[in-house]
Amino acid sequence: SLTAMSERYGSVFQIQIGMRPVVVLSGNETVRQALIKQGEDFAGRPDLYSFKFINDGKSLAFSTDKAGVWRARRKLAMSALRSFATLEGSTPEYSCALEEHVCKEGEYLVKQLTSVMDVSGSFDPFRHIVVSVANVICGMCFGRRYSHDDQELLGLVNMS
Repeated sequence: SLTAMSERYGSVFQIQIGMRPVVVLSGNETVRQALIKQGEDFAGRPDLYSFKFINDGKSLAFSTDKAGVWRARRKLAMSALRSFATLEGSTPEYSCALEEHVCKEGEYLVKQLTSVMDVSGSFDPFRHIVVSVANVICGMCFGRRYSHDDQELLGLVNMS
């Protein structure tokens, strides 16, 4: 819907969500302009009521950044990703450690989804995808991945 609206109203337009006006940016160049060239102007997040329910309003994506917390978390996350993106993989088939973690977990996820599909015929893939994403993070942070049935990992995923 937003894409269709951008074709009609242009790459920058405003909509109303409840009582709050929201500016919508559409297109690579417009988003690049806002986030890179005018990053300071677009650094904060709105203080939406629903954001308080997501990790008590303290998540990386939904923080209002009143004390610079969002910026510090983003800087830390970007630094970690950059490190893994420049660290060599364990074999030449991967360009970096991050690619290796993502590819190996992706292969496991496809096998897992195929296996569940063969047994059930249909299912909600959400849980499997979330666990795979958590496994990529665990691989980078702890140097290992966990089984999709590992209770400790599932407990951490469910808590967050």
